[in-house]
Amino acid sequence: MAGRQRIIFGLDFGTTRLVWPGRIQYHHYGVSAWDSVRDASTAENSEHVKTPTTIWYPSNSEPPLDEEDEDSSSSSGDDDESSQSDEAKWGYGVRLNKDSLRWFKLLLLDDKDLRTYLSAGAMSHLVKMRAIIKASGRDLSDIVADYLKLLWSHALDSARKHMSRIVVDESPFTVVVTVPAIWKTHVRKRMRIAVMKAGILDKKDTSFHFVSEPEAAALARLKDLRDTKSVQKGDCLTVADFGGGTVDIISYEVTSDEPFAVTDIVEGKGGLCGAIFLDQAFRKLVIQQVGHEKWDSVPKAEREHFMEQQWENGLKRTYKRGRAATVWLTGTFTQVTSQSRLKIDKETLLDFFTNNPVVRDSIALIKDQAAAVLEKTKKLPRFVVMAGGLGAMPFLNDEVELALNGEVEVIRGPQKTIWSAVSRGAVMSAGEGVAGENFAKGVRYGEYWVEGHHDPRDKFRCEIHARFLARDQMQWFLKKGESSSKPEPFTMSRVRPFKSSDPERYPLHKCALYTYEDFNPPPRKEAGVKELDNINIKSPIDFDKLPETRNPAGEMIREFEYKYVGTCHGDSFDIGIVVDGERVAYENFDIASEILFHHPVAMKHRQSVPRRIVLQPQNYFRPCPRLRLSAAPVQ
Repeated sequence: MAGRQRIIFGLDFGTTRLVWPGRIQYHHYGVSAWDSVRDASTAENSEHVKTPTTIWYPSNSEPPLDEEDEDSSSSSGDDDESSQSDEAKWGYGVRLNKDSLRWFKLLLLDDKDLRTYLSAGAMSHLVKMRAIIKASGRDLSDIVADYLKLLWSHALDSARKHMSRIVVDESPFTVVVTVPAIWKTHVRKRMRIAVMKAGILDKKDTSFHFVSEPEAAALARLKDLRDTKSVQKGDCLTVADFGGGTVDIISYEVTSDEPFAVTDIVEGKGGLCGAIFLDQAFRKLVIQQVGHEKWDSVPKAEREHFMEQQWENGLKRTYKRGRAATVWLTGTFTQVTSQSRLKIDKETLLDFFTNNPVVRDSIALIKDQAAAVLEKTKKLPRFVVMAGGLGAMPFLNDEVELALNGEVEVIRGPQKTIWSAVSRGAVMSAGEGVAGENFAKGVRYGEYWVEGHHDPRDKFRCEIHARFLARDQMQWFLKKGESSSKPEPFTMSRVRPFKSSDPERYPLHKCALYTYEDFNPPPRKEAGVKELDNINIKSPIDFDKLPETRNPAGEMIREFEYKYVGTCHGDSFDIGIVVDGERVAYENFDIASEILFHHPVAMKHRQSVPRRIVLQPQNYFRPCPRLRLSAAPVQ
């Protein structure tokens, strides 16, 4: 059906959000109704805005269940049925007694990157999970793809139930996938491959981009603040996104009340100190309380049910400084411990929470960010705005205020609002509800060697040009920290000379794309500037049809002219190569860091522009470019 507007999907692994157009307003819907096979006491999980990032393959050979597990699993006909099926189970559809795969999103990082952020204890859990994945005989990217495929299928089913099948099937999609800010280019490339394997981009006219989790969280939480009129022009805000694996901190200054606009003021920070590591620490605390032997004698399903009910849905959400706690024991726990409850005194709990690396490192990140804001603006942030599951924890909120000496107010908000912040912000990043200062249009001009201006190391004589040139100069089209929320095309012309009698490899040509993963990159190719990818093109123009000119030596040379045409969408960068009005190549890249072009002709270096976000309350839709991606192996 012609003329349908796009449906925007925001995917944050365990949470999904979608937006679709109506006659008068735009409808927002947080996907829930997760398929759940768990008992009645946890049936409410199906209506949560999040579902666990876990997957189980029935075809996997599992270690023999102990006698109690066999009894518990064989007592359910549903479980027998699921065991006979070859279909993977995911989220709340995984029974608690199964050895499911989890943490696989975090495992997309290399071990060397994980060790940079993690303690030895936390690293050991990830090493164990990586070994389990290897033993399963499955590639990590396939596991991520399988989970995304199941999540995507559920999102489409939910969309069809809310909008009708015909509307969903005939409308174009914009899909936004969130990723941690600390992920580098090669990790995002692995995620992109998983997205393609999952079939998310199979539909014609689907546009796709990444957005960093802290930016998405900031967009949603800033909208919450705008709607409540809690902030005004000149206020500084620090947004803290507490994810399952990572914590990211980013700060803004309100630069306009109407429209509500903010500009980032200091470099954001992040670390691998997410909620899953606090969960593992509590499990270890309970084992210390009851003893390893007794803990191991309890069936796996009961252990996981205990963690879900007494920790995830209990103490983790309610603990406050100075309190003791009682966790309730049932079933086999009662039998092996001869008690129905486990009391944890207030000293033990206070030590557990205050000295846990997750809490300690998260608070340190926020304190450092507040100090950076104070140094830059001469004032502390007015608010620290919490987002992500752990951001709803009362203890963490209180500790942040305490760490900042009560000078900065911590804003939490309703639990569902915090949990869904990243997926809500992902949807916002795709529409006109969020606009920004786009990357600057740096001017590129051919420049011959200039003594005293160029680095002597770059001087070389070009025999075709018959003069000296400066090699390995860089031009930046997008710098780290600059907004890419509102696409604005750029074009840049290039000319490659050839001897009239020697076409060399013409019509084939390679265009190299480079990246730099830090602020203030150098104006020439040196340490830290890395090749991201190559775009191979074939000119449609016959060599003898190329225009001719004379070089200073009086020799006739031919010039092959081509253009880069590029746009940005969220954290994705589309680049096409145009020759004689015809697009001869197209690629899509992630903007995890700076995108640079490298060519042996000098180009002018340009200063960066502060990132700016504008919230427009009316329209969340805009035309999106069509793009198709081709799969490539994970390096």
